[in-house]
Amino acid sequence: MTDRHLFYTSGVDGSTGAVSRPITSRQVVDGLAQRGVVWAGRGLPVGVDGDDLAQVGWALITDDGLDPAVLDALAPLLELRRQQAGRLYRDDIVYLRGRRRAHFFADLGLSPGPPDPEVLPYFVLIVGEPTGVPYRIEHGLDDERAVGRLAFDRVEDYARYARAVVQSETRTVTPTSVIFPIRHPDDRLTALSTDSLAHPVARHLEQLAENEGSHPPPRLVDADTATKSRLLEVLRRPPSLLLTSGHAARFPAAHRRQADEQGALLCADWPGPRRSRGPLMPGHLFAASDLPDNALDGLIAYFFACDTVGTPHADSFEPARAQRTRLALEPFVAALPKAMLAQPAGPALAVAGHVDQTFAPTYHWPGVGSRADTFLDFTQRLLRGERLGHALESFGDRAQQLATTFLETHDTLMLERNLEITDDEIEELAEIWMAYRDARSVSVLGDPAVRVGVIAPDA
Repeated sequence: MTDRHLFYTSGVDGSTGAVSRPITSRQVVDGLAQRGVVWAGRGLPVGVDGDDLAQVGWALITDDGLDPAVLDALAPLLELRRQQAGRLYRDDIVYLRGRRRAHFFADLGLSPGPPDPEVLPYFVLIVGEPTGVPYRIEHGLDDERAVGRLAFDRVEDYARYARAVVQSETRTVTPTSVIFPIRHPDDRLTALSTDSLAHPVARHLEQLAENEGSHPPPRLVDADTATKSRLLEVLRRPPSLLLTSGHAARFPAAHRRQADEQGALLCADWPGPRRSRGPLMPGHLFAASDLPDNALDGLIAYFFACDTVGTPHADSFEPARAQRTRLALEPFVAALPKAMLAQPAGPALAVAGHVDQTFAPTYHWPGVGSRADTFLDFTQRLLRGERLGHALESFGDRAQQLATTFLETHDTLMLERNLEITDDEIEELAEIWMAYRDARSVSVLGDPAVRVGVIAPDA
């Protein structure tokens, strides 16, 4: 099978130093034949301002095992959202552990179509670990709404984060951005993500800065020298937006390093897959323990790599009939973004990234080249002051378009070929499916209603 029938993932096995094995088109099609496509109907009604909480609302979802002290700690944030959303504010939704997704959504009165804030507000914050409110609930809600999650180990971290968000709502800023691609020698995926994702975004923001003057040009870090020390330097003076691309560390279930380093960013200190010798070393990774001790006030980050926001219990990309690989003993939130949002000197506002694996079709379309449209739209909207969940709307739009394209292509091929399709047609289906899954798996750690701040009049 040729390379063009393989899908390369942005993860490296931290226990061996080996790049994660690619998935074949046939494996993808075998799996999706059993799973099907979930219709993504995200999108607000015409004329509704997605950044005005009084029009779209804000809701809190907890699970039945949450410590009541957590809600007390979040009181400043809840009061702010109550004032902003008015009658469209809700904090009474409790998920009963073990409740099936379809039943829970029926309890909420949800049905396919544009989100009705009268039924459930557009912005939704889930509080607690995915062992309480599972990732399947989060991703299901995110099909039609802007969803984020907060999960800390200590009650005081919730209080610190709540105060930081409240302060950010009145902070006047001139938004800044840093694009931090990471490339390794002899590594196909990081070369592709640098050229087809990071560089187009940097050029786009530079052009916007020149034409509109709404924000300074982005700082683009050289991918070959994007070392751990360079990232530490960036975080010592955090920008409004930090976008990274490259690999992240992945460890087998129950591995002693998984909890602390799963999703940690693999920096340019790593010599690449051909020169790698054994497990990833701490000096190769930027993990939670590497955060500087200064404040990360106002920072919103997007880490493009596997597991940068969290890890599910089982591999969602394997064929449904197979005994799916256990990725973790139980689903969990990645340590790095969790530590960023609990930073004692001043928390970051949010980290967007992926739960489970991510693949090149997100930003690179075979036969076309770079298609970083969703990232261009997201970064532009965020730096113009839109709320994070609303700025990410283009990912939901892309998932919806790809779901439609997949169903039409699949049905056409099945009818025309009578279930006998060629390798090229299998590849076509697989490409659409993987792009759909990537767009749908974008997740947010933090309140999805945060924004970079109040844009300064002279920006």
